[in-house]
Amino acid sequence: MTVVAFFDDLYIVVADILMSMDYSQSNHLLPASVFLPSAPRGYTVHRSAVPTRIVRKSFSVNTESSRGLFLGAGTVKHIEDVIQNTRLLRSGLLMPSRSFSALDTRKVQDLMAHAMDISEQNSLGDFEILGLCDGVRFDRAATIGSSYEFPYFGKVTIAGSGKAALRDWLFQRGEQISEMSMGNESFEMRRHRTGGWLISRLLEEDGADNPLTLPAGVGGYYELYEYDRSGMAPVDAVLTVFLSLGTSKNAGTFDLQNLFFHKYIDDHLCILTLQNVQRSIRIGDEIRIQMSDFALSVVPNLYEKVSVPNIRPELIATMAGNADLFNLSLFRDSATDFPAQAKRFIDTHNKLLKTRVVDGNVHISFNYELLKQWFQHFPKRPAHGTEVLYSK
Repeated sequence: MTVVAFFDDLYIVVADILMSMDYSQSNHLLPASVFLPSAPRGYTVHRSAVPTRIVRKSFSVNTESSRGLFLGAGTVKHIEDVIQNTRLLRSGLLMPSRSFSALDTRKVQDLMAHAMDISEQNSLGDFEILGLCDGVRFDRAATIGSSYEFPYFGKVTIAGSGKAALRDWLFQRGEQISEMSMGNESFEMRRHRTGGWLISRLLEEDGADNPLTLPAGVGGYYELYEYDRSGMAPVDAVLTVFLSLGTSKNAGTFDLQNLFFHKYIDDHLCILTLQNVQRSIRIGDEIRIQMSDFALSVVPNLYEKVSVPNIRPELIATMAGNADLFNLSLFRDSATDFPAQAKRFIDTHNKLLKTRVVDGNVHISFNYELLKQWFQHFPKRPAHGTEVLYSK
């Protein structure tokens, strides 16, 4: 199970990394648990979506004059067959499909059309492939009606078995954002807000008590891509942090709840996670957390047979202080004098924190000048239960 979503009006893509299997109708014992970077400790695995692997869903097909980057959903063996067919067609070891008049092996669009048709003729057609080929959107969805119009987000094309769950979730969240009087924002602002907000909000959903994502086989972590006519590429060096403000009884402190940071190294997605720490921090202090409390996941590309590099978590922890984009979710729990509130900050201009690793400990210093400004937004509007987005 998986999900891939192209935001056609905003030129961004979101894809999860979870591969799972349905054991709901099976009496077999469940396989050994797979670590999911976004799942909370003690997460209860649902038999309908048992995690089996975490992988990147992207693959590329290139020639001397044509380039394509694609994301696949469906049966792994079937997608791998499509990719193998493109290579065999280009080398002349596989005859073109008879469904088409001719094959130009210099064009990725032609290679993909023939390769997918051959796979389907061989009963290996359980796949959905979305992507960008020579600057043009490429869709091969298994079902009709995979594109939807959402409030705020506009047109979104969704593929994968988690399609229904993400579709319903986007409708709900799109309506909420539109109610915040942000429906008439510029393209640049909507794109900026949506990319950062989606990653933060989906990670929060994965960690909820009753998430909509993980039981549907969606999640584990999420990649964000941006694209235009020149090509498509993943957004690198993203930091996502969840903080909780104290109530009036412990003013001057805040709690670090969760921290995620990812960096791409040799086409591998390296995810550093620190979850459920509930570390209380006094404003102005540097905190020290043992390196062993962090988890590092090195996620390969599903369709490329390469060895996973030996990457130390200390390296990724050091890089977290230089994130190119950060998403900060700031919460205040319900109390007698403050309503429950959530405010989210997406920023590509400032640095949220600095990190250094010394003697097996990660030292974290927050940008308190920024935090003080944002803390002052509480307990002002909005009303109870409403969230607000800020971005720069």
